[in-house]
Amino acid sequence: MKNLLLSSVIVVTGLFASYALAGDATNANLVIFRTIDVAQTRGIHYRLLVDGEEMGKLKPDTVISLQLAPGEHVITASDKKQSQMVVTVSAGETAFVTGSVDRKRVMNFSEAEPTEAVLATLADREAVVMAE
Repeated sequence: MKNLLLSSVIVVTGLFASYALAGDATNANLVIFRTIDVAQTRGIHYRLLVDGEEMGKLKPDTVISLQLAPGEHVITASDKKQSQMVVTVSAGETAFVTGSVDRKRVMNFSEAEPTEAVLATLADREAVVMAE
């Protein structure tokens, strides 16, 4: 998990959230999150891979933030279909992707705006890093 990023900075302006992860401006940032799904899928935890490298388990209310090289990256879940999404991230930018599990136990990925809970989680991580 060498790419896992532990620090972040959040700036909120009006209704729009601008999010920047600390680090090299030549890298791109990818935040993958999962909110609470239907009750039947809450206990399902799929491994999450980015470009074939395991990044952790995507459980309900999980936020995984990564710093990657700019370009296309393949996100894969370890569900029965090996669900995938290709996402393009640009240098100095942050892409947000949400994952949800449907009633057939298949992970569905989509680009999304971060929820308030996701932003709060990332802000808490920044506070922990600054306190150390």
